Amino acid sequence: NSSPAIGADGTIYIGNSDDLLVAIDAGGDELWTFRADNWVHGSPTILGGTLFVGSDDGSMYALETDADEDEGGLFNSPWPKLRADAANSGVAQSVN
Repeated sequence: NSSPAIGADGTIYIGNSDDLLVAIDAGGDELWTFRADNWVHGSPTILGGTLFVGSDDGSMYALETDADEDEGGLFNSPWPKLRADAANSGVAQSVN
């Protein structure tokens, strides 16, 4: 139910309506889950090895990732998460 974020190591993080935040490796295998107290609709982001995500329980969670703090950001691609990057610089543009 949330838009995914992709970590620098290729791990995909996504929330769902089962109150879970799920980490999935590049091969599609589940690495771990985190249970919130309500739906995880917030779209995650990653900064300095910490994953941040909001939940419908009114909380913002900060979870350590397995990534090294210096390398633990978003995947090096043009659009690794909702709104493109850590600065949320991505915007929708109309096509004529």
